[in-house]
Amino acid sequence: MAIVTDGPQERSFYKPTDDHDVAAHSVEPTWYPDAPIGDDRRSMFTPLYGLTHFHHLFTSRQLVTLTGYSELVTEARKKVEDDALVSLTSPGQAEAYANAVATYLAFAVDKMTTTNCAICTWQTKPTRLVAAFSRQAIPMVWDFAEANPFSGGRRLHTRCWVSL
Repeated sequence: MAIVTDGPQERSFYKPTDDHDVAAHSVEPTWYPDAPIGDDRRSMFTPLYGLTHFHHLFTSRQLVTLTGYSELVTEARKKVEDDALVSLTSPGQAEAYANAVATYLAFAVDKMTTTNCAICTWQTKPTRLVAAFSRQAIPMVWDFAEANPFSGGRRLHTRCWVSL
């Protein structure tokens, strides 16, 4: 594994410490998508390599993070509805507004799954993360790149390259 950061002028590559490795493997998800991946050899190559269920496409850390974001959408929806009840005239309006906000937040979590899974690749020219679902197939990758969901700006500023 290597840690890659974008600086003002260049990228820097760092060897992870033992603490990084322990942190990367120290969490266990309380929920994971246990649905099987279809056995269509024309577009789903991962079952050939033992990745037979959708949770196999994510690391434990990624599943914990994505599950956490999903739970926060539910909490945010409730907070938005409570706040909207103060300023809107009817409970129905507040509920509709909260549902709309929650839907957009869910879209954001959904989008994060394309760059926070174990099937993203690293493009060398230009150097960047390539989202997992860039075509209508789930390919097998031996090494994967991972985005930092907390990076700012228009680009992903911190990436990890993880060797399986």
